[in-house]
Amino acid sequence: MYGNQAIAQPPEETSMMRLIELARELTSVLDREINLLRQLEISSIQELSEQKAQLTEEYRLQARELQENPGFTESLEPRLRDELEDVVDRLSETARANENALKAAMDAHDRVFRAIAGAVEAQRREASGYASSGQHSSDQPGSAPVSLRINESL
Repeated sequence: MYGNQAIAQPPEETSMMRLIELARELTSVLDREINLLRQLEISSIQELSEQKAQLTEEYRLQARELQENPGFTESLEPRLRDELEDVVDRLSETARANENALKAAMDAHDRVFRAIAGAVEAQRREASGYASSGQHSSDQPGSAPVSLRINESL
């Protein structure tokens, strides 16, 4: 029955393996978010945000737990240390790319918002004309306001 028995791992190794798993999952979510941002699939991005927040918090807690145990890496196999270094580097790289993609999407959203607001203002001025007093009718009390609603989900 030796083949069916699980070999007990030291708690630090188990924690390290969980941290590696979390880093991979979080990297995957960030990659998916980057692709959705590029495709402007905003509704799908919102679905990922909860998963991203949950993974980020769990990763942070797991990393803090391991950091509170100084010297834990010395007891680990070199293969596991190398794997951790690789996944953390990949996560950092992906997080930077994700941040850049989010900034680009927000900038694009802001430009679109300003263009729409400018077009509405121009249309309002064009449609309003002049009153009998010679004053622009949009400056008259009681002139019709223009209604505008923008979805600012990013």
